[in-house]
Amino acid sequence: MLATSGPLPTGPDWTYEFKWDGVRALADITTAGQRLYARSGVEITAAYPELAGLREQVDDALLDGEVVLLGAAGQPSFTALAERMHVRDRNRAARLAAVAPVTYMIFDLLRLRGADLTGWPYARRRAELESLALGAARWAVPPSFPDGPATYEAAGEHGLEGVLAKRLDGPYRAGVRSPDWVKVKLEVTGDFVVGGWRPGARKIGGLLVGVPRPDGPLTYRGRVGGGIGAALERALLAELEPLRTAGSPFDGGVPREDARGAIWVEPRVVVEIKYGQRTPDGRLRFPRVLRLRPDKPPRRSTMPGERLRVEVAGRSLELSNLDKVLYPDAGFTKGEVIDYYTRVAPVLLPHLRDRALTRIRYPNGVADKSFFEKNKPAATPDWVRVATLPAPGSTKGRETIDYVVADDLPTLVWLANLAALELHTPQWRIGAHPDMLVVDLDPGPPAGLRECCQVAVLLRDRLADDGLDSYPKTSGKKGMQLCCPVAGTQSADLVSDYAHRVARELESAHPKLVVSRMAKNLRPGKVFIDWSQNNAAKTTVAPYSLRAEPVPSVSTPLTWDEVEAAASAGRRDGLRPFIAAEVLARVDEYGDLLAPLLDGGPELPTR
Repeated sequence: MLATSGPLPTGPDWTYEFKWDGVRALADITTAGQRLYARSGVEITAAYPELAGLREQVDDALLDGEVVLLGAAGQPSFTALAERMHVRDRNRAARLAAVAPVTYMIFDLLRLRGADLTGWPYARRRAELESLALGAARWAVPPSFPDGPATYEAAGEHGLEGVLAKRLDGPYRAGVRSPDWVKVKLEVTGDFVVGGWRPGARKIGGLLVGVPRPDGPLTYRGRVGGGIGAALERALLAELEPLRTAGSPFDGGVPREDARGAIWVEPRVVVEIKYGQRTPDGRLRFPRVLRLRPDKPPRRSTMPGERLRVEVAGRSLELSNLDKVLYPDAGFTKGEVIDYYTRVAPVLLPHLRDRALTRIRYPNGVADKSFFEKNKPAATPDWVRVATLPAPGSTKGRETIDYVVADDLPTLVWLANLAALELHTPQWRIGAHPDMLVVDLDPGPPAGLRECCQVAVLLRDRLADDGLDSYPKTSGKKGMQLCCPVAGTQSADLVSDYAHRVARELESAHPKLVVSRMAKNLRPGKVFIDWSQNNAAKTTVAPYSLRAEPVPSVSTPLTWDEVEAAASAGRRDGLRPFIAAEVLARVDEYGDLLAPLLDGGPELPTR
């Protein structure tokens, strides 16, 4: 079954996957063995010996997927894959597999244990595929997502080719190009400096373009012939002919076939180019010229997604789009998000360690769509810690989820580069009972932070009666949380029951201020004590996490002096959400106010 090209469809009838830049392959697995076939029907089993172990995980199936070769940055490289795809000599294939192994991205299940599944709707086939739990070093079932625009943006952030939209009720039509699958290739627009041109059938057969380096010469980004009509050619020649020069303005990276017969010019002319992502060495794919940009000085020309390679605690990472504004009202960029998380890491990481991390990502900033992510992203680096845990109540029917665990600075920076602005964790560490009790204080307007502080003081005193120390923090939005270290020897149900009991007591004692029931009609003017945060399946925003507000607000630890002052009459403006720069200053002044949460606490009373 093949996809049609078109605009991105949206709505509840569709699901979305990343489009992989590789070669299509069917894996036919029976008790007699395993064979791989290309889209043409040609057998390609010998080319990919590293996939032979797939049959150890399923005894009879016909799988559809894409063979890709992931580069060092975790992006598919079709150029690198080209050396593998036509190899038929088993010895040569084995040598190549040892140095440049492929990954089989499995996205459909057509037969299972003798049953033909092609007539099933895609949603059912996908659920059956995921139930097989196929996964190893050289094959995987990549995730699907419910939000098309967010998936498209995430594909751009990952440097992937695009998105494949699939109709949930669509059957599999072998050999047919079906409207039930729609491929949407990612196209990017950027400004580039012209360093020369090559004549062709017309005076300009192709422009040679690049981006300026800080030290002067251009870095070569490719030859662009598409989009140059007669009128644009005349306009280009009028600009370029007076700028002819003897030598190349590039830094030496122009391939011989592009440099042969080239006419070099001084790098003063800027053009706008649309292209479909880049090759691993930075060359533009499928580029075409849109227009001249006389308003853009050459030194200001940059390629969208231009990547900066950095080393963080011994790990090599590529950062992209550092100037992209993620908080429009504050002008706060992705580079500033990465800088914040890097600087706050010494106090943040201890609270993330050994906890399954849920992220909320904002690829286009907080004013645009977001998506909620539990499973590890596609192309997760192999050095990122991943924990496979049960997924009770999963909306996708998964039995397990591969969670990212942010134990170190490189992982935190990698997540920030993916625009994972909000970080949420459960109250338990992996493999253990909850070591923290959390109650969320949610004010119903016109109640606000002042009333939250009043309830926080009441809760502190009540919890102290049972020997519990509590530590306050803002949510980064309109409310607060209280966190208490506990022994880690009691179940989440017991912790939740205790929190519920205390919430009901305070509601009974202070009915005009406190509500413990979730019904929204009971909340106006009161503070809801959300005791259910202690459910094992729930998460709470981590301390020091950014929030998706108009400004880069942060879930900020507080002192009890601040809480008591804000709770007192006449101090309505005494407490407000803190932003990233203020939190860094507070860390310098106070250190980690929530450090006692890491030391453990007492058992909870059971009655």
